[in-house]
Amino acid sequence: MTMRSRIALPIAASLLAACGGGGGGITPAQPTPTPGATNSGPAVTFSIAVPAASSPAARKAAYVSPNTGSVQIALQTVNGATPKTPFSQTFAVSSTAQGCSAASSGGFTCTISVPAPPGVDVFTISTYQSPNGSGTALATTSVSVSAASGSAANVPLSLGGVPAQLSFSPAKLPMASDGAIHRYPVTMNIADASGATIVGAAAYQSPVSLQVINDPAHALTLSTTLVTQPGTVVTVTYDSSKQLAQAQIVAADNGMQSATLNAAPLNVNPSSVLLYDTAASSPVTLSEAGFTGSYAVNVANASDASVSVNAGPLNSGSAVASIIPKVRFDVTSLQIGDGNLTENIPLTIAPQAGTYSTYGTAHAIQPAFSFIKSTDGTFWTTDGNTGSIVQFNPANGTFTPHVVDSTLAGPSSIALDGSGNVWYTDGTQIGEWVAASSTVRTFSSGFLSSPTRLTSIIAGPSGTMWFYDMGQNNAISSGHPTWFGSINTSTGFIQEYPTGNDALSIPMGMMLAPDNSIWFGDAYNSALGHINTSSGAITETPIGTPNAPQQAPMQFAATPDGKIWMACYGSSSGTSTLASIDPNNNDAITYYTQGLPSGGFMYAMTLASDGNVWFAEDPASGSFRSNQMLIGVLNPQTGAIYEYPTAVPNDAQITGLIDGGSGSLWMLDSAFGRIGKVTFK
Repeated sequence: MTMRSRIALPIAASLLAACGGGGGGITPAQPTPTPGATNSGPAVTFSIAVPAASSPAARKAAYVSPNTGSVQIALQTVNGATPKTPFSQTFAVSSTAQGCSAASSGGFTCTISVPAPPGVDVFTISTYQSPNGSGTALATTSVSVSAASGSAANVPLSLGGVPAQLSFSPAKLPMASDGAIHRYPVTMNIADASGATIVGAAAYQSPVSLQVINDPAHALTLSTTLVTQPGTVVTVTYDSSKQLAQAQIVAADNGMQSATLNAAPLNVNPSSVLLYDTAASSPVTLSEAGFTGSYAVNVANASDASVSVNAGPLNSGSAVASIIPKVRFDVTSLQIGDGNLTENIPLTIAPQAGTYSTYGTAHAIQPAFSFIKSTDGTFWTTDGNTGSIVQFNPANGTFTPHVVDSTLAGPSSIALDGSGNVWYTDGTQIGEWVAASSTVRTFSSGFLSSPTRLTSIIAGPSGTMWFYDMGQNNAISSGHPTWFGSINTSTGFIQEYPTGNDALSIPMGMMLAPDNSIWFGDAYNSALGHINTSSGAITETPIGTPNAPQQAPMQFAATPDGKIWMACYGSSSGTSTLASIDPNNNDAITYYTQGLPSGGFMYAMTLASDGNVWFAEDPASGSFRSNQMLIGVLNPQTGAIYEYPTAVPNDAQITGLIDGGSGSLWMLDSAFGRIGKVTFK
């Protein structure tokens, strides 16, 4: 570094206040240089500010080590030529040495005078830790001074640090082998021979070179291979899609002992864990070349599973973590740490799907809609082709049809009342199958608004059944009257409540809420509906979010915590969602889409005895159907979702679900007109 006289800089005391370093300059007269001049002339005074060891690391401009014990000054040239009388002098510096004084901000300042022949004089200056100028130089510089007869120059010294010790920060890279590209900022900690870190803006006396070794696949690249001054940040780019076992980044300078940054990724196998809830444990293998510490492995939701870790051979960098499930279903993560990196591995705990079993010949019930469970453990559905409601005994797999409509025009939807009787909608009438006498009662359109087209029916409060009357409407019409209605199960009295002429409600699902109100889904208007069963007042709330617009509620289920869960189809976006409604929080709606396919139709939903909500979904979108329906499960506490891609046969259309206990899930298959069963064990 050359300090020219035309650069005016502060005096030494100012440099000390700035904690050392700084440019240097003089303002003497500018005589015409005389090459090789040897005549006696003025002295030049150098000032050096040595900072306190505890001073802030960010020194300005250039570097003076706080461990400086001596300064060596040598005259190299005069007017570009070798001086006739060269000299080299060493001066001990300390807070008590002659010409030195302590500074109020810590450290000390010294002034040193040496002869300066008239002309342009070039001095080399080095600092040492020892008081006699021995050992390895801590910092060096070269200073050019224009000296004139009868004048004196005052030059504040500014030096560049001499690298002697190297290390990396961080000392270890947090490398995850996940197939992605990662970038890590790395800085060099470069110290002088006394161990003081070299700081400031001036360049090192020699650059530090970097290279990557043991990386045949070139998984690592460096933003630079030369570090020339303090504060340089080197970006290490790691392409984890490339094979890498254990590479090193090596830093070297002038034959000193090199520094090595180990670059070995943490490998986790498998990269995601599906653990069946009946498993005794599931092993996860951990490996990291060169790692000698201990791995920390935890489950993010500690109530889901426990973990034990068994280390591999000494210094092998390997271990096996065993996960033991505590719950029947949840989706969480496995947190794996090596003290430097924490990697999150997806962890799914789920029941294992058994073999799908079918009951009844193909198209034994057709069309099959509504699927309910009686208090005696039998199931009921409809067979519109034979005008029957059909009882199914899961104990022996037998079907018992009961003809309720000799015209073979229905029925469609069915529900049970508090006495175990089966109520059904049948075009323009409501019917009741009286279980005790195996007889049918019907309630005709004379009690209903005209025209009449009855669809959904459910059990309401206080001995009532509630139903929906579409009137003239169908899937593509609008602007005609529609009604919700109730029928007293004792008297048969019917009361209907209009939804409004300009609203088309097509309730794909209805449910009695814990507060005795009725929730329904308005698929056409993408709204959630609410019926006050005391007054018949009907309100609707549009639902949807920017990420899930125009959601059409289709199925409902209630959980013991009072929340209502609904399965929705995004009528325009083709994105299915599951959502919870919290009546205790102003009916707040929370959507869940993680784990669901991008499109899909929700056909069935039920709360199972394991506390989870199970559902059936066709993953297709628009007007198309998939040939493979998905059976899914949702954890109501966490909102986690998992779907079984092959639990049911191709082309099955699951439109009803019933929990059979002991992990069994019974299914109404409308496509094949039969009942199926899968035990999730």
